[in-house]
Amino acid sequence: MSTNTEEAPANSFIKTLAELRKGAVLNQLSETLAEVNRAVMEHRKGGEVIIKLKLTPSGEEMINVKASISTKLPVAESKDTAFFVDDDGNLSRNNPNQSEFNLKALESPTLNKEHKVKTA
Repeated sequence: MSTNTEEAPANSFIKTLAELRKGAVLNQLSETLAEVNRAVMEHRKGGEVIIKLKLTPSGEEMINVKASISTKLPVAESKDTAFFVDDDGNLSRNNPNQSEFNLKALESPTLNKEHKVKTA
């Protein structure tokens, strides 16, 4: 096994990725990166693309490489909703200790041609 960096091209990692599953891994990485980019821009939070290479020996001179790709997408923050709690422990959007008003909508006054309010 050589340790001389001049013998191993600097792009050997990229070349290996390109050869995994006949290029399918690089295609999947590109699609995954685009998905994370869109989510990052939408939510204005960071995300991650994770590639894992599992290397196992195969005979005396070979290695099997298995790639898996995963993501950590940013998610929208969930907003709180305030509720009141009544004497029985039930939740309600209305304050159980406050009287309800039976309000009615008023009709809008109609305007005449000079945009003055008609009076009755």
